[in-house]
Amino acid sequence: MDRKDNRTEQLPDCVAAYIKRIVRRLGLTRRVRRDVLGELTDHFVDALGECTDEQDGEKREERGRELIEQFGDVKLLGKLIRRGKKRCRPPWKKALIRAAQAAGVLVICFVFYTWWLVSGTPTINTDYLAMLNRITRPAAADEQNAWPHYKRAIELYVEAPDDPKDQRRFWSRHSNLDGATDAERADLAKWIADNEPAWAEFVAGSRKEHCWLEYATGAEETTLLSVPIPPLSTFQRLGRQGILRGKLKAERGDITGAMEDFLIVVRIGAHWQRPGSYFIEQLVGMAVSNRGHIGMLSIVASRSASAGDLAAAQQALQQIYGDGYPMVDVEFERLTFVDIVQWLFTEGGPGGGHLIPMQFLNFLAAVQCGGEGMGFDDAVKLTGLSMIHAGRDQTLAAADRIYRRMNEIIKLSPYQKRQQELNNWVDVHMQSLPRLRYMLLHVMVPSVDRAGVLAYRAKALHEATITILALRRWELERGEYPKTLDEL
Repeated sequence: MDRKDNRTEQLPDCVAAYIKRIVRRLGLTRRVRRDVLGELTDHFVDALGECTDEQDGEKREERGRELIEQFGDVKLLGKLIRRGKKRCRPPWKKALIRAAQAAGVLVICFVFYTWWLVSGTPTINTDYLAMLNRITRPAAADEQNAWPHYKRAIELYVEAPDDPKDQRRFWSRHSNLDGATDAERADLAKWIADNEPAWAEFVAGSRKEHCWLEYATGAEETTLLSVPIPPLSTFQRLGRQGILRGKLKAERGDITGAMEDFLIVVRIGAHWQRPGSYFIEQLVGMAVSNRGHIGMLSIVASRSASAGDLAAAQQALQQIYGDGYPMVDVEFERLTFVDIVQWLFTEGGPGGGHLIPMQFLNFLAAVQCGGEGMGFDDAVKLTGLSMIHAGRDQTLAAADRIYRRMNEIIKLSPYQKRQQELNNWVDVHMQSLPRLRYMLLHVMVPSVDRAGVLAYRAKALHEATITILALRRWELERGEYPKTLDEL
């Protein structure tokens, strides 16, 4: 349009200016504007053809103004011509333009959606840490809490001498000490003597009725994921020392003292099999309790215990698990998941809230990378993942269904699970959930099928120990075993 059409020079100045104003109003491509300029110029040149006298300029100007009046308003003409040109476009061009417009709208919407997604903030409404502490604390006075004694025992504990792995395997035996060398026995005696103060606190704690601790994060954030696990490895080593103490007493003929040491270990293990506590705490408590049961069975196998020792041990063992042997539960893990959701999702809006990319990025860095930061590529991927991840309501509903069903299944016996075809239910169910849409569940939900089997083995061990103690008592008192358990 910038190139002048030579024919416009044949027109009066008012007409040439009028045509240019119309063309400027079009707002179309340069080529279309040039075509419109040519068409309008031709029209006015033809209309002014009767004014052939080049000397009669006033007459041409007057005729030009008349034509302009007949043509009408510049703004309206520009709009009508533009609309007509658009209608005359070929179909392929119309389709291309509409596609470009749609793409532009989508890009704008995507930009705003990404901004809305990234700028979301969590709303922390519930203190799940306080809720957990309320759940795990029994209705008992502080004087009945064994944890202060266990805490002091852990602080007083003296590590075993640095020595080859053979010694560690020796200390972990559950049978007898026949294979121990004099040097190993000397090291063992020194280790036990060094830990007398720790063991005294351990024993004092075992005599308490309950055990609970105040879970805390030690930081401003109160998410359950940041609650530290108690020093369970030291706790296990103290339990192992109790087993070795009992074995040494049994060697010296102190069967009553040996049984008491084994019962102490069982009581301590039972303290940590608390409903609502860390899943790993329950498993460690179960393992420690198992060692105590196996130690008692070793006494029975040696046939050195009297009927009185067996009766006292049986009665004490039944009292420790007076409400029945506890099965593991995943309430702590369920609360942790719900707590994580309130930290990683917004609240309200479509789907009840959406996953916040940066919050999820920090969460994965803490869980999978040991707190190390993740790169820009990870941030981009997680932003994309947040766009397709299930909303807050769907995520919580799926988690509630899984954890509640998990708590039901974990309490079934292996036979019941096999009969109902529920083996590996969690793993199978998780595979049915789209991984990207429910990424948080795939990251957080534990596989507990093996733990359920271990819990039933421990329950069977407990019940078998009581039965064996009773059978051995019967045999000692009557000279023979009962023909059926109904007689027992």
